[in-house]
Amino acid sequence: MTVFNIKINPYAGVYKRAVELFESGYYNEAFAKLKVVIQNDLDNYKANFYIAECYFHGFGTEKKYDLAFDNYSIAASKQHLEAIYKVGYCYEFSLGTNKDDAQMISRYTQAAKSGHKLAQYRLGLCYKNGRGVEQNISVAATYFLNSAKGGVVEAQREGGICFEKLNQPTASATLFLAAAEHNDPYSCYKIGTFYEQGYGCEKKYELAMHFYITAASLGDEDAILLIAERYKKGIGLEKSINNAINWWNKIIDSNSIAQIEVAKCYLLGLGVEQNQKRAIKLLLQAANQKNPEACIFLAKLYKKEETEDSNKEYVNWLLKAVEYDSSEAMYLLGKYHEEKENIKECYRWYSFAANNEYEPAKEALKKYKKTIFGNIKFRT
Repeated sequence: MTVFNIKINPYAGVYKRAVELFESGYYNEAFAKLKVVIQNDLDNYKANFYIAECYFHGFGTEKKYDLAFDNYSIAASKQHLEAIYKVGYCYEFSLGTNKDDAQMISRYTQAAKSGHKLAQYRLGLCYKNGRGVEQNISVAATYFLNSAKGGVVEAQREGGICFEKLNQPTASATLFLAAAEHNDPYSCYKIGTFYEQGYGCEKKYELAMHFYITAASLGDEDAILLIAERYKKGIGLEKSINNAINWWNKIIDSNSIAQIEVAKCYLLGLGVEQNQKRAIKLLLQAANQKNPEACIFLAKLYKKEETEDSNKEYVNWLLKAVEYDSSEAMYLLGKYHEEKENIKECYRWYSFAANNEYEPAKEALKKYKKTIFGNIKFRT
């Protein structure tokens, strides 16, 4: 009679039950059983992966990234695909280990080649941004495309961006549309611009407006500004300054363009009661966000007062706009010094603006000439 020596793993049932509890959301019980398994069944690397998930996310225990990394690494050494990806993720964000771009690229590449969609997406980001590898938009686009086919919305959006840079409009439009159908705000805005221009797809203005409004409703600031501007000017939408203000107000706490537009309304009493104090407050907010247009607006408000102090403020705000590389502010400083008959300063500021291809400054400079001794004179 043949006797078979069959070894039964007494912890196989414990592991199976732990997984059932984990997937049902009973993390405390799952964590307790997983600890028993990894302490007694050293070959069960899948248990290492699950307990790493517990430590990483704080499921049934405190978050402990070092223990998560250690257990992911054990599972990754046994070619557990998700664990390989997670080890790369830990190296990328310095979670439980030191940041290491070379290790990050190695693990993401290993997982991506095995078809891991999130690894393909993150590797695409590395190639797009030149982190850990030489920047390569074409390689990034390929990784994003592979990830996008697996339904990763972020990869669809990023792929759309890369293919647009590569001047491949059809591929770009296809990916932006896929992401837009999952309500990605930026992709809704971008596919709106594509439909309006007929770039990579048939020109369809109604669809463009549909996606613009969807993007704006989802909080995309570019879309909100576009919808507001079209209400303001009556382009594709019935002209309504009140509707424009309503859209600008959605982002007025953080967006300097919206702050300036609503400030204009308060200054002129358009759609709101005229209120210069409120307008100035909004312009100051925009100026604090380094918006040169806001600085120039504030300068012009001070100039209207025509006092010595207000003239100083006028110059100070123009200089602030110059800090943000405003050619208009350079030109206005030139004009200011021209009015004060300070020809040397006038010529200097006009020259700065003209070097930035600011046409009014170029015209203004035609009135002057520089002598061989460096003096500035009017042309005769």
